[in-house]
Amino acid sequence: FDKASGPHTIVDDPSGNLWVTSIENDLLMRLDPETEEWTIFQDFGPGSLIHDLAMDSNFQVAHDAKGRLWATLIGQNKVGGINPQTRKTVSFEAPQPAGKSAIHTAIYGMVMDSERKHLWYAQLGGGVGSFNVETLKFETHIPFEMGEGPRRLAIDEDDRIYVPLMGSSEVFIYDTRARKELARVKLPDRWAATYNVTWDPWRKCLWVGTTNADTFLKDATGDRR
Repeated sequence: FDKASGPHTIVDDPSGNLWVTSIENDLLMRLDPETEEWTIFQDFGPGSLIHDLAMDSNFQVAHDAKGRLWATLIGQNKVGGINPQTRKTVSFEAPQPAGKSAIHTAIYGMVMDSERKHLWYAQLGGGVGSFNVETLKFETHIPFEMGEGPRRLAIDEDDRIYVPLMGSSEVFIYDTRARKELARVKLPDRWAATYNVTWDPWRKCLWVGTTNADTFLKDATGDRR
C-alpha cells in the first residue's frame, strides 16, 4: 500500500493467516505467511478507522455462520462485517451516549461467542454491549461511568467475558449466557490502568496487560466465581 496504513492490531486465524487492522486509510489486510501474499480490503468506506477484529476464546479471528468476520469501526461507532470471499460488507451503529460523537464513544475491542451468534464489544466512552449477527440487532447494553474506559476484552469457552476497565484498574467479569455480572476484580495496583486481557485456554487463567505499571498480571487462583 503506497499511502499511510497505520497498522494497529494483528491477529491470526485458524488457517494460519494474519489479519491486520489499519486505522489510516480504513484498511483491513490479510497476510498468507506461506506465500507472503497480502490481500487488502478497503471496503468499509472513508472514516471507518478499523480498530479491532472479533476474536474467539482462542484469541483468533472468529467467523460467523455466513463466513463473515467482524470489526469495530472506531471512527463511526459501528460494528462492521465482511465476507472475505465476496467482499460484501454490512455495518450497524452501536448505542451511543447522548451528546457524544462517534469518536468520543470510541467502540474498541470485540469478541464473538461460541455459538458464532453474538458479538460483545466495549466502548471507551460508552459501555459494553452485544450485537446479534443473525437478527442484525443490538441487544444487551451495559453502561459504564465516563472515565472507567472499557478497553480490549476477552471471552472464554464458557462465554464469560472479561473487560478491562482502564480508568478504575479493574476487570469486569460477565456471564453472557446468563446475562449476569459475576464480579469486578480490583487489580493489586490501583494505578495500573488496565488495558487488555487475554484468556489462556490451556492454563485456565486470565492475563492482564497494564499501561501504567510495566507489569503483566495473572490470575493464579483460578477463582472466577
